[in-house]
Amino acid sequence: MDMEKLGFKKAELSEKQSILIEKLREFEKHPLVKKIIEGVEYGFVKDAKLLCFTESDKFRSMPEVIEILKTYLFDEGEDRPWDRFKRK
Repeated sequence: MDMEKLGFKKAELSEKQSILIEKLREFEKHPLVKKIIEGVEYGFVKDAKLLCFTESDKFRSMPEVIEILKTYLFDEGEDRPWDRFKRK
């Protein structure tokens, strides 16, 4: 989906968000990763995080992506979908 054709403009990104996008570019052929990149680029960070929760099972085959998302999309101490699967 071309967000600019729909009237959306790219958001001003923080340094952390810029690094996130740069690191995810390697995996952007995967549709979910592409959606997260677009979400962050256009200021829909909450939606990108929600996508991580609703589609967390589809990321299991991409541990590198999970680590990137944990580090650069979610803030320290913030609830992350993959934390639910940790063994105690």
